[in-house]
Amino acid sequence: MSEIQFVLVEPAVAGNVGACARALKTMGYSHLTLVNPCDHLSVEAKTLAHGSHDVLEKARLVDNLQKAIENVDLVIGTTANIHRKARKDFYNPEQIMEHISKNNDTIKTVAIVFGREESGLSNEEIRMCDILSSIPIKTRFPSLNLAQSVMLYAYLCARSGFRDSEILQDTPKDSVRTVLKKQVAEILQKLEFKKEENIYNLMMERLNMTGSDDAHLILSFLKRLKGFLKS
Repeated sequence: MSEIQFVLVEPAVAGNVGACARALKTMGYSHLTLVNPCDHLSVEAKTLAHGSHDVLEKARLVDNLQKAIENVDLVIGTTANIHRKARKDFYNPEQIMEHISKNNDTIKTVAIVFGREESGLSNEEIRMCDILSSIPIKTRFPSLNLAQSVMLYAYLCARSGFRDSEILQDTPKDSVRTVLKKQVAEILQKLEFKKEENIYNLMMERLNMTGSDDAHLILSFLKRLKGFLKS
């Protein structure tokens, strides 16, 4: 069964971090990664965390998103802005849960990344994510706040039976998904596709939405192709 890690990128309001911790705890999750956070152990944070102080106290702290998502099979970036230029395809939370459930033999570890309260994830951070997810809403304003978004994804993860995750840096680096992503990225770069190009991001995104059978098939093809190119 897939393991889930929740990542907050530079949350600026301590109360929001506390509310997110409470949301996770109510859904059975206790591991939270914070990228350059505000004072997540402040009185305000602990007040909103009510009964979830342990989640705050053992939160994993890192100074950039890249460190937070090392060795993760599938990195999901969440955004309310579906018009971002860095990526074109968006999946609603239920589509993503279904994809993970169907392919949990090759998607062992998952990180769900939430951006800043005011500006969300930067385009560079979006490119670090494998796929993007947006919650369908009826109106543009008012929008969901950070803790509400975390609660919704945590609820769907719990309903799908995904496990709470320990620190993901211990995940094997040679998992099928990890090897596949690295090999395809290597080929795209050799063909002089730049990471900033939409075609590069779209190809990597579609790759991450392939089923397990196709992932193994593509990996076998790449192995044969690399052998052919070396001969």
